[in-house]
Amino acid sequence: MRNIFKNNSLLSKPNGIKLFTFVLIILGIAFAAPFMLGGSPIEFLTAGVDGVVEAPSEFGLSTKGWVNLALVFAGVLLILILIYLFDISKYASKQSGSDENTANVVNAWLLLIFLIVGLGLTVWEFVVHGPTYVAVTSLHGVEERSMFMITLVLTGIVFVITQVLLFGYSFYYRFNKNRKALYYAHNNKLEVIWTAIPAVVLTLLVLRGFAAFSDFTKAPEPGTEQIEVFAYQFGWSARYAGEDKVLGDHSFNYISGANPLGLAVESQVNSMLVELDANIEENGRALRDLYTVTLPSLKADLTKLDMEVNPKEYAMTLKAIEAINNGDTEDELHADTKRKTKQKQRIAAIDEDYSKEVNDDMVTGEIHLVKNQAVTFKFRARDVIHSAYMPTQRMQMNVVPGMPTEFTFTPTVSTSEWKAENGETEEFYMYCNKICGAAHFNMKIKVVVDDTPAERDAWLAGQAKVNMPVVIEPMVEATDSTSNVVALNN
Repeated sequence: MRNIFKNNSLLSKPNGIKLFTFVLIILGIAFAAPFMLGGSPIEFLTAGVDGVVEAPSEFGLSTKGWVNLALVFAGVLLILILIYLFDISKYASKQSGSDENTANVVNAWLLLIFLIVGLGLTVWEFVVHGPTYVAVTSLHGVEERSMFMITLVLTGIVFVITQVLLFGYSFYYRFNKNRKALYYAHNNKLEVIWTAIPAVVLTLLVLRGFAAFSDFTKAPEPGTEQIEVFAYQFGWSARYAGEDKVLGDHSFNYISGANPLGLAVESQVNSMLVELDANIEENGRALRDLYTVTLPSLKADLTKLDMEVNPKEYAMTLKAIEAINNGDTEDELHADTKRKTKQKQRIAAIDEDYSKEVNDDMVTGEIHLVKNQAVTFKFRARDVIHSAYMPTQRMQMNVVPGMPTEFTFTPTVSTSEWKAENGETEEFYMYCNKICGAAHFNMKIKVVVDDTPAERDAWLAGQAKVNMPVVIEPMVEATDSTSNVVALNN
Protein backbone atom coordinates (compact mmCIF):
# COMPACT_ATOMS: atom_id res chain seq x y z
CA MET A 1 0.00 0.00 0.00
CA ARG A 2 2.91 2.33 0.71
CA ASN A 3 4.25 1.79 -2.81
CA ILE A 4 0.84 2.39 -4.34
CA PHE A 5 0.40 5.63 -2.38
CA LYS A 6 3.93 6.70 -3.26
CA ASN A 7 3.52 6.08 -6.97
CA ASN A 8 0.14 7.84 -7.06
CA SER A 9 0.89 10.81 -4.85
CA LEU A 10 0.26 14.26 -6.30
CA LEU A 11 3.67 15.18 -4.89
CA SER A 12 5.57 12.67 -7.04
CA LYS A 13 7.24 13.87 -10.23
CA PRO A 14 5.11 11.88 -12.72
CA ASN A 15 2.03 13.44 -11.20
CA GLY A 16 3.23 17.03 -11.41
CA ILE A 17 1.29 17.42 -14.63
CA LYS A 18 -1.82 16.10 -12.88
CA LEU A 19 -1.45 18.63 -10.11
CA PHE A 20 -1.03 21.41 -12.64
CA THR A 21 -4.09 20.18 -14.57
CA PHE A 22 -6.12 19.98 -11.38
CA VAL A 23 -5.22 23.58 -10.48
CA LEU A 24 -6.18 24.76 -13.97
CA ILE A 25 -9.55 23.01 -13.70
CA ILE A 26 -10.27 24.64 -10.34
CA LEU A 27 -9.27 28.09 -11.65
CA GLY A 28 -11.44 27.55 -14.73
CA ILE A 29 -14.44 26.65 -12.56
CA ALA A 30 -13.85 29.70 -10.36
CA PHE A 31 -13.82 31.96 -13.43
CA ALA A 32 -16.77 30.27 -15.14
CA ALA A 33 -18.91 29.92 -12.00
CA PRO A 34 -20.81 33.22 -12.52
CA PHE A 35 -21.75 32.19 -16.05
CA MET A 36 -22.84 28.70 -14.96
CA LEU A 37 -24.89 30.22 -12.15
CA GLY A 38 -26.93 32.10 -14.72
CA GLY A 39 -25.29 35.50 -14.31
CA SER A 40 -24.48 37.96 -17.03
CA PRO A 41 -20.79 38.46 -17.91
CA ILE A 42 -21.22 42.22 -17.61
CA GLU A 43 -23.01 41.87 -14.27
CA PHE A 44 -20.10 40.00 -12.73
CA LEU A 45 -17.12 41.59 -14.49
CA THR A 46 -18.29 45.18 -14.01
CA ALA A 47 -19.95 44.84 -10.60
CA GLY A 48 -19.24 47.94 -8.54
CA VAL A 49 -17.72 49.88 -11.45
CA ASP A 50 -18.90 53.48 -11.60
CA GLY A 51 -20.89 54.50 -14.67
CA VAL A 52 -21.92 50.98 -15.71
CA VAL A 53 -25.62 50.31 -16.06
CA GLU A 54 -26.91 47.66 -13.66
CA ALA A 55 -27.98 44.41 -15.31
CA PRO A 56 -31.72 43.71 -15.37
CA SER A 57 -33.19 41.16 -12.95
CA GLU A 58 -33.52 38.42 -15.57
CA PHE A 59 -29.72 38.16 -15.62
CA GLY A 60 -29.60 37.17 -11.93
CA LEU A 61 -28.65 33.83 -10.39
CA SER A 62 -30.89 30.85 -10.93
CA THR A 63 -31.47 27.43 -9.42
CA LYS A 64 -30.59 25.87 -12.76
CA GLY A 65 -27.17 27.53 -12.53
CA TRP A 66 -26.40 25.76 -9.26
CA VAL A 67 -27.27 22.44 -10.89
CA ASN A 68 -24.86 23.20 -13.76
CA LEU A 69 -22.11 24.01 -11.29
CA ALA A 70 -22.71 20.74 -9.39
CA LEU A 71 -22.52 18.77 -12.65
CA VAL A 72 -19.19 20.38 -13.51
CA PHE A 73 -17.76 19.50 -10.11
CA ALA A 74 -18.98 15.91 -10.53
CA GLY A 75 -17.31 15.75 -13.92
CA VAL A 76 -14.01 16.99 -12.50
CA LEU A 77 -14.12 14.39 -9.73
CA LEU A 78 -14.83 11.66 -12.30
CA ILE A 79 -11.80 12.74 -14.36
CA LEU A 80 -9.53 12.64 -11.30
CA ILE A 81 -10.85 9.20 -10.31
CA LEU A 82 -10.16 7.85 -13.81
CA ILE A 83 -6.62 9.25 -13.69
CA TYR A 84 -5.88 7.35 -10.50
CA LEU A 85 -7.58 4.19 -11.76
CA PHE A 86 -5.16 4.17 -14.70
CA ASP A 87 -2.21 4.51 -12.36
CA ILE A 88 -3.42 1.81 -9.99
CA SER A 89 -4.32 -0.62 -12.80
CA LYS A 90 -0.90 -0.16 -14.42
CA TYR A 91 0.80 -0.75 -11.08
CA ALA A 92 -1.32 -3.86 -10.42
CA SER A 93 -0.52 -5.31 -13.85
CA LYS A 94 3.19 -4.72 -13.29
CA GLN A 95 3.10 -6.36 -9.87
CA SER A 96 1.17 -9.40 -11.12
CA GLY A 97 3.39 -9.87 -14.15
CA SER A 98 0.43 -9.73 -16.53
CA ASP A 99 1.33 -8.63 -20.05
CA GLU A 100 -2.23 -7.53 -20.87
CA ASN A 101 -2.37 -3.91 -22.00
CA THR A 102 -4.80 -2.67 -19.36
CA ALA A 103 -4.73 0.94 -20.53
CA ASN A 104 -5.97 -0.02 -24.01
CA VAL A 105 -8.84 -2.04 -22.57
CA VAL A 106 -9.88 0.79 -20.24
CA ASN A 107 -9.63 3.31 -23.08
CA ALA A 108 -11.76 1.12 -25.33
CA TRP A 109 -14.56 0.91 -22.76
CA LEU A 110 -14.32 4.63 -22.02
CA LEU A 111 -14.66 5.42 -25.73
CA LEU A 112 -17.74 3.18 -25.95
CA ILE A 113 -19.28 4.87 -22.90
CA PHE A 114 -18.46 8.29 -24.40
CA LEU A 115 -20.23 7.29 -27.64
CA ILE A 116 -23.39 6.17 -25.85
CA VAL A 117 -23.51 9.13 -23.45
CA GLY A 118 -22.64 11.64 -26.20
CA LEU A 119 -25.35 10.43 -28.58
CA GLY A 120 -27.81 10.32 -25.68
CA LEU A 121 -27.04 13.94 -24.78
CA THR A 122 -27.41 14.90 -28.45
CA VAL A 123 -30.90 13.40 -28.56
CA TRP A 124 -31.72 15.13 -25.25
CA GLU A 125 -30.59 18.49 -26.65
CA PHE A 126 -32.86 18.13 -29.68
CA VAL A 127 -35.84 17.03 -27.56
CA VAL A 128 -35.46 19.81 -24.96
CA HIS A 129 -34.22 22.78 -26.99
CA GLY A 130 -35.25 21.81 -30.50
CA PRO A 131 -38.79 23.25 -30.22
CA THR A 132 -37.40 26.69 -29.35
CA TYR A 133 -36.12 27.02 -32.91
CA VAL A 134 -39.52 26.39 -34.50
CA ALA A 135 -40.95 29.91 -34.05
CA VAL A 136 -40.78 31.92 -37.28
CA THR A 137 -42.63 35.21 -37.66
CA SER A 138 -41.47 36.49 -41.05
CA LEU A 139 -41.99 35.50 -44.66
CA HIS A 140 -38.35 34.82 -45.51
CA GLY A 141 -37.88 33.01 -42.19
CA VAL A 142 -39.79 29.99 -43.52
CA GLU A 143 -37.22 29.52 -46.30
CA GLU A 144 -34.36 30.11 -43.87
CA ARG A 145 -35.71 27.47 -41.48
CA SER A 146 -36.16 25.01 -44.34
CA MET A 147 -32.52 25.43 -45.40
CA PHE A 148 -31.36 25.08 -41.82
CA MET A 149 -33.35 21.89 -41.19
CA ILE A 150 -32.16 20.24 -44.43
CA THR A 151 -28.54 21.07 -43.58
CA LEU A 152 -29.03 19.88 -40.00
CA VAL A 153 -30.56 16.54 -41.07
CA LEU A 154 -27.86 15.82 -43.66
CA THR A 155 -24.96 16.75 -41.39
CA GLY A 156 -26.68 14.99 -38.48
CA ILE A 157 -26.79 11.70 -40.40
CA VAL A 158 -23.12 12.03 -41.28
CA PHE A 159 -22.33 12.94 -37.67
CA VAL A 160 -24.02 9.84 -36.24
CA ILE A 161 -22.44 7.49 -38.80
CA THR A 162 -18.92 8.86 -38.35
CA GLN A 163 -19.14 8.88 -34.54
CA VAL A 164 -20.44 5.30 -34.41
CA LEU A 165 -17.68 4.13 -36.76
CA LEU A 166 -14.98 6.11 -34.96
CA PHE A 167 -15.72 4.99 -31.41
CA GLY A 168 -17.19 1.59 -32.43
CA TYR A 169 -14.03 0.59 -34.30
CA SER A 170 -11.88 1.83 -31.43
CA PHE A 171 -13.76 -0.50 -29.11
CA TYR A 172 -14.09 -3.49 -31.42
CA TYR A 173 -10.44 -3.42 -32.51
CA ARG A 174 -8.98 -2.76 -29.08
CA PHE A 175 -5.68 -4.43 -28.24
CA ASN A 176 -5.60 -8.19 -28.67
CA LYS A 177 -2.28 -10.00 -28.57
CA ASN A 178 -3.68 -12.85 -30.71
CA ARG A 179 -4.76 -10.55 -33.56
CA LYS A 180 -2.48 -9.15 -36.25
CA ALA A 181 -3.21 -5.73 -37.77
CA LEU A 182 -3.99 -5.60 -41.48
CA TYR A 183 -2.03 -3.09 -43.53
CA TYR A 184 -4.38 -1.49 -46.07
CA ALA A 185 -2.48 1.02 -48.16
CA HIS A 186 -4.94 2.58 -50.61
CA ASN A 187 -8.33 2.20 -52.33
CA ASN A 188 -9.22 4.48 -55.22
CA LYS A 189 -12.91 3.58 -55.13
CA LEU A 190 -13.25 4.64 -51.47
CA GLU A 191 -11.35 7.88 -52.16
CA VAL A 192 -13.73 8.77 -55.01
CA ILE A 193 -16.84 7.92 -52.96
CA TRP A 194 -16.00 9.92 -49.82
CA THR A 195 -14.80 12.86 -51.92
CA ALA A 196 -17.54 12.98 -54.56
CA ILE A 197 -20.58 12.54 -52.30
CA PRO A 198 -19.75 15.40 -49.88
CA ALA A 199 -18.74 17.61 -52.82
CA VAL A 200 -22.08 17.10 -54.58
CA VAL A 201 -24.15 17.55 -51.39
CA LEU A 202 -22.29 20.70 -50.32
CA THR A 203 -22.54 22.17 -53.82
CA LEU A 204 -26.33 21.72 -53.79
CA LEU A 205 -26.60 23.26 -50.33
CA VAL A 206 -24.42 26.23 -51.28
CA LEU A 207 -26.34 26.86 -54.52
CA ARG A 208 -29.67 26.86 -52.70
CA GLY A 209 -28.24 29.07 -49.95
CA PHE A 210 -26.88 31.52 -52.51
CA ALA A 211 -30.24 31.71 -54.28
CA ALA A 212 -32.06 32.25 -50.98
CA PHE A 213 -29.58 34.88 -49.79
CA SER A 214 -29.89 36.73 -53.08
CA ASP A 215 -33.66 36.73 -52.63
CA PHE A 216 -33.36 37.94 -49.00
CA THR A 217 -31.08 40.84 -49.93
CA LYS A 218 -32.56 41.90 -53.25
CA ALA A 219 -33.68 45.49 -53.78
CA PRO A 220 -37.13 46.14 -52.26
CA GLU A 221 -40.16 46.59 -54.44
CA PRO A 222 -41.08 50.19 -55.30
CA GLY A 223 -43.27 51.73 -52.62
CA THR A 224 -41.91 49.55 -49.80
CA GLU A 225 -42.00 51.45 -46.53
CA GLN A 226 -38.61 52.60 -45.24
CA ILE A 227 -37.76 53.05 -41.56
CA GLU A 228 -34.39 54.35 -40.48
CA VAL A 229 -32.93 52.55 -37.45
CA PHE A 230 -30.17 54.49 -35.71
CA ALA A 231 -27.78 52.69 -33.31
CA TYR A 232 -25.71 54.25 -30.55
CA GLN A 233 -24.18 53.15 -27.28
CA PHE A 234 -26.40 51.74 -25.85
CA GLY A 235 -29.77 52.08 -27.53
CA TRP A 236 -31.76 52.47 -30.73
CA SER A 237 -33.87 55.20 -32.30
CA ALA A 238 -36.30 54.79 -35.19
CA ARG A 239 -37.14 57.49 -37.76
CA TYR A 240 -40.35 57.42 -39.81
CA ALA A 241 -41.08 59.46 -42.91
CA GLY A 242 -43.91 61.96 -42.60
CA GLU A 243 -46.73 62.73 -44.98
CA ASP A 244 -44.33 63.08 -47.92
CA LYS A 245 -43.27 59.42 -47.42
CA VAL A 246 -39.61 60.44 -47.82
CA LEU A 247 -36.91 60.31 -45.15
CA GLY A 248 -35.03 63.61 -44.97
CA ASP A 249 -31.30 64.01 -45.48
CA HIS A 250 -28.69 63.51 -42.78
CA SER A 251 -24.94 63.73 -42.30
CA PHE A 252 -22.58 62.64 -39.55
CA ASN A 253 -21.13 66.16 -39.72
CA TYR A 254 -24.40 67.49 -38.28
CA ILE A 255 -24.34 65.24 -35.20
CA SER A 256 -24.33 67.19 -31.96
CA GLY A 257 -25.87 67.07 -28.51
CA ALA A 258 -29.02 68.76 -29.80
CA ASN A 259 -29.07 66.82 -33.08
CA PRO A 260 -28.02 63.25 -32.18
CA LEU A 261 -29.12 61.73 -35.50
CA GLY A 262 -27.36 64.39 -37.59
CA LEU A 263 -30.52 65.40 -39.49
CA ALA A 264 -30.32 68.14 -42.10
CA VAL A 265 -32.42 70.74 -40.27
CA GLU A 266 -31.21 74.21 -41.21
CA SER A 267 -31.89 75.84 -37.85
CA GLN A 268 -29.98 73.14 -36.01
CA VAL A 269 -27.03 73.23 -38.40
CA ASN A 270 -26.82 77.03 -38.09
CA SER A 271 -26.91 76.77 -34.30
CA MET A 272 -24.15 74.21 -34.48
CA LEU A 273 -21.99 76.53 -36.62
CA VAL A 274 -22.51 79.35 -34.12
CA GLU A 275 -21.50 77.01 -31.29
CA LEU A 276 -18.39 75.90 -33.18
CA ASP A 277 -17.37 79.54 -33.75
CA ALA A 278 -17.86 80.26 -30.05
CA ASN A 279 -15.76 77.25 -29.06
CA ILE A 280 -12.96 78.20 -31.45
CA GLU A 281 -12.95 81.76 -30.10
CA GLU A 282 -12.97 80.46 -26.51
CA ASN A 283 -9.98 78.21 -27.28
CA GLY A 284 -8.16 81.22 -28.74
CA ARG A 285 -8.71 83.23 -25.55
CA ALA A 286 -7.57 80.28 -23.46
CA LEU A 287 -4.36 80.01 -25.49
CA ARG A 288 -3.62 83.73 -25.15
CA ASP A 289 -4.19 83.70 -21.39
CA LEU A 290 -2.66 80.29 -20.70
CA TYR A 291 0.74 81.39 -19.43
CA THR A 292 -0.02 84.97 -18.40
CA VAL A 293 -3.32 84.52 -16.54
CA THR A 294 -4.31 80.88 -16.08
CA LEU A 295 -0.98 79.48 -14.90
CA PRO A 296 -0.29 82.23 -12.29
CA SER A 297 -3.88 81.91 -11.06
CA LEU A 298 -3.54 78.14 -10.61
CA LYS A 299 -0.24 78.55 -8.74
CA ALA A 300 -1.85 81.09 -6.43
CA ASP A 301 -4.74 78.73 -5.80
CA LEU A 302 -2.31 75.91 -5.03
CA THR A 303 -0.58 77.91 -2.29
CA LYS A 304 -3.95 78.49 -0.62
CA LEU A 305 -4.93 74.81 -0.62
CA ASP A 306 -4.11 72.44 2.21
CA MET A 307 -3.22 69.00 0.83
CA GLU A 308 -4.49 67.34 4.02
CA VAL A 309 -7.82 69.18 4.08
CA ASN A 310 -8.61 69.20 0.34
CA PRO A 311 -6.52 66.37 -1.17
CA LYS A 312 -8.65 65.92 -4.32
CA GLU A 313 -8.77 69.64 -5.21
CA TYR A 314 -5.05 69.98 -4.46
CA ALA A 315 -4.22 67.04 -6.76
CA MET A 316 -6.41 68.36 -9.60
CA THR A 317 -4.85 71.83 -9.40
CA LEU A 318 -1.33 70.39 -9.34
CA LYS A 319 -2.16 68.18 -12.32
CA ALA A 320 -3.48 71.19 -14.27
CA ILE A 321 -0.26 73.12 -13.56
CA GLU A 322 1.86 70.19 -14.72
CA ALA A 323 -0.22 69.86 -17.90
CA ILE A 324 0.44 73.52 -18.76
CA ASN A 325 4.15 73.30 -17.97
CA ASN A 326 4.49 70.14 -20.08
CA GLY A 327 2.67 71.74 -23.00
CA ASP A 328 -0.16 69.18 -22.87
CA THR A 329 -2.89 71.77 -22.32
CA GLU A 330 -1.65 73.92 -25.20
CA ASP A 331 -1.58 70.85 -27.48
CA GLU A 332 -5.16 69.93 -26.47
CA LEU A 333 -6.40 73.43 -27.19
CA HIS A 334 -4.73 73.46 -30.62
CA ALA A 335 -6.07 69.96 -31.42
CA ASP A 336 -9.61 70.89 -30.34
CA THR A 337 -9.51 74.06 -32.44
CA LYS A 338 -8.27 72.07 -35.43
CA ARG A 339 -11.09 69.51 -35.05
CA LYS A 340 -13.78 72.16 -34.85
CA THR A 341 -12.34 74.12 -37.77
CA LYS A 342 -12.25 70.95 -39.85
CA GLN A 343 -15.85 70.19 -38.95
CA LYS A 344 -16.90 73.67 -40.12
CA GLN A 345 -15.09 73.08 -43.41
CA ARG A 346 -16.81 69.73 -43.93
CA ILE A 347 -20.22 71.28 -43.26
CA ALA A 348 -19.48 74.13 -45.67
CA ALA A 349 -18.49 71.61 -48.36
CA ILE A 350 -21.90 69.90 -48.20
CA ASP A 351 -24.12 71.07 -51.04
CA GLU A 352 -27.25 71.17 -48.89
CA ASP A 353 -30.45 72.91 -49.95
CA TYR A 354 -32.16 71.98 -46.66
CA SER A 355 -35.26 70.57 -48.24
CA LYS A 356 -38.28 70.36 -45.93
CA GLU A 357 -38.53 66.58 -46.29
CA VAL A 358 -36.90 66.08 -42.89
CA ASN A 359 -39.22 68.42 -40.98
CA ASP A 360 -42.19 66.05 -40.95
CA ASP A 361 -40.10 63.00 -40.02
CA MET A 362 -40.74 61.40 -36.63
CA VAL A 363 -38.07 60.01 -34.29
CA THR A 364 -39.45 57.37 -31.93
CA GLY A 365 -38.31 55.06 -29.16
CA GLU A 366 -40.32 52.12 -30.52
CA ILE A 367 -40.68 50.43 -33.88
CA HIS A 368 -44.18 49.72 -35.19
CA LEU A 369 -44.67 47.45 -38.21
CA VAL A 370 -47.74 46.10 -39.99
CA LYS A 371 -48.48 42.40 -40.35
CA ASN A 372 -47.95 41.05 -43.90
CA GLN A 373 -46.58 44.41 -45.08
CA ALA A 374 -42.98 44.56 -46.32
CA VAL A 375 -40.63 47.03 -44.66
CA THR A 376 -37.03 48.08 -45.27
CA PHE A 377 -34.86 48.90 -42.28
CA LYS A 378 -32.15 51.41 -43.21
CA PHE A 379 -29.43 51.20 -40.58
CA ARG A 380 -26.95 53.81 -39.37
CA ALA A 381 -24.55 53.81 -36.40
CA ARG A 382 -23.13 56.77 -34.47
CA ASP A 383 -20.15 55.30 -32.67
CA VAL A 384 -19.10 51.63 -32.96
CA ILE A 385 -20.21 48.55 -34.89
CA HIS A 386 -23.56 47.18 -33.72
CA SER A 387 -25.72 44.36 -35.07
CA ALA A 388 -29.51 44.58 -35.37
CA TYR A 389 -31.05 41.22 -34.46
CA MET A 390 -34.69 40.11 -34.27
CA PRO A 391 -34.65 36.36 -33.46
CA THR A 392 -38.10 35.11 -34.46
CA GLN A 393 -38.21 37.37 -37.51
CA ARG A 394 -34.86 35.88 -38.64
CA MET A 395 -33.55 39.39 -39.24
CA GLN A 396 -29.94 40.34 -38.58
CA MET A 397 -27.73 43.01 -40.13
CA ASN A 398 -24.49 44.69 -39.10
CA VAL A 399 -24.83 48.40 -38.32
CA VAL A 400 -21.54 50.07 -39.20
CA PRO A 401 -20.56 53.74 -38.70
CA GLY A 402 -20.09 55.42 -42.06
CA MET A 403 -21.49 52.48 -44.05
CA PRO A 404 -25.30 52.43 -44.34
CA THR A 405 -26.84 48.95 -44.51
CA GLU A 406 -30.43 47.76 -44.99
CA PHE A 407 -32.64 44.70 -44.70
CA THR A 408 -36.11 44.11 -46.17
CA PHE A 409 -38.55 41.57 -44.73
CA THR A 410 -42.25 40.95 -44.14
CA PRO A 411 -43.55 40.15 -40.63
CA THR A 412 -46.27 37.49 -40.67
CA VAL A 413 -47.27 37.30 -36.99
CA SER A 414 -48.66 40.29 -35.10
CA THR A 415 -47.79 41.12 -31.51
CA SER A 416 -51.33 40.31 -30.37
CA GLU A 417 -51.12 36.85 -31.98
CA TRP A 418 -47.68 36.29 -30.46
CA LYS A 419 -48.95 37.17 -26.98
CA ALA A 420 -52.02 34.98 -27.37
CA GLU A 421 -49.77 32.01 -28.15
CA ASN A 422 -46.88 32.67 -25.77
CA GLY A 423 -48.27 34.80 -22.94
CA GLU A 424 -49.19 38.44 -22.38
CA THR A 425 -45.69 39.39 -21.19
CA GLU A 426 -44.02 38.24 -24.42
CA GLU A 427 -42.90 41.03 -26.77
CA PHE A 428 -40.83 41.42 -29.92
CA TYR A 429 -37.52 43.25 -29.51
CA MET A 430 -34.61 44.28 -31.68
CA TYR A 431 -31.36 43.50 -29.87
CA CYS A 432 -27.73 44.35 -30.46
CA ASN A 433 -25.97 41.09 -31.36
CA LYS A 434 -22.47 42.59 -31.39
CA ILE A 435 -20.54 43.22 -28.16
CA CYS A 436 -20.42 47.02 -28.33
CA GLY A 437 -19.45 48.04 -24.79
CA ALA A 438 -20.21 47.72 -21.09
CA ALA A 439 -24.01 48.06 -21.36
CA HIS A 440 -24.36 45.98 -24.55
CA PHE A 441 -26.57 43.45 -22.71
CA ASN A 442 -29.26 46.10 -22.21
CA MET A 443 -29.33 47.50 -25.76
CA LYS A 444 -32.74 46.76 -27.22
CA ILE A 445 -35.80 48.48 -28.66
CA LYS A 446 -39.39 47.26 -28.53
CA VAL A 447 -40.92 46.18 -31.85
CA VAL A 448 -44.71 46.10 -32.20
CA VAL A 449 -46.32 44.35 -35.18
CA ASP A 450 -49.83 45.76 -35.60
CA ASP A 451 -52.61 43.73 -37.17
CA THR A 452 -53.77 46.49 -39.54
CA PRO A 453 -52.30 49.63 -41.13
CA ALA A 454 -54.94 51.66 -39.30
CA GLU A 455 -53.51 50.65 -35.91
CA ARG A 456 -50.01 51.68 -36.90
CA ASP A 457 -51.22 54.95 -38.45
CA ALA A 458 -53.06 55.80 -35.23
CA TRP A 459 -49.83 55.32 -33.29
CA LEU A 460 -47.84 57.41 -35.77
CA ALA A 461 -50.37 60.22 -35.50
CA GLY A 462 -49.38 60.66 -31.86
CA GLN A 463 -45.64 60.99 -32.56
CA ALA A 464 -43.93 64.39 -32.60
CA LYS A 465 -42.49 65.81 -35.80
CA VAL A 466 -38.78 66.52 -36.08
CA ASN A 467 -37.98 69.91 -34.52
CA MET A 468 -35.88 68.39 -32.99
CA PRO A 469 -35.54 64.78 -31.82
CA VAL A 470 -35.09 64.11 -28.15
CA VAL A 471 -31.45 64.40 -27.12
CA ILE A 472 -29.89 60.97 -26.62
CA GLU A 473 -28.05 60.83 -23.32
CA PRO A 474 -25.18 58.30 -23.27
CA MET A 475 -25.67 55.53 -20.70
CA VAL A 476 -21.97 55.52 -19.84
CA GLU A 477 -20.30 58.86 -19.36
CA ALA A 478 -17.89 59.64 -22.19
CA THR A 479 -14.44 61.11 -21.68
CA ASP A 480 -14.04 64.68 -22.94
CA SER A 481 -10.54 65.45 -24.16
CA THR A 482 -11.09 69.14 -23.44
CA SER A 483 -12.16 68.70 -19.82
CA ASN A 484 -8.92 70.19 -18.52
CA VAL A 485 -9.34 73.20 -20.78
CA VAL A 486 -12.87 73.78 -19.53
CA ALA A 487 -11.72 73.50 -15.95
CA LEU A 488 -8.94 76.00 -16.55
CA ASN A 489 -11.27 78.56 -18.04
CA ASN A 490 -13.94 78.41 -15.33
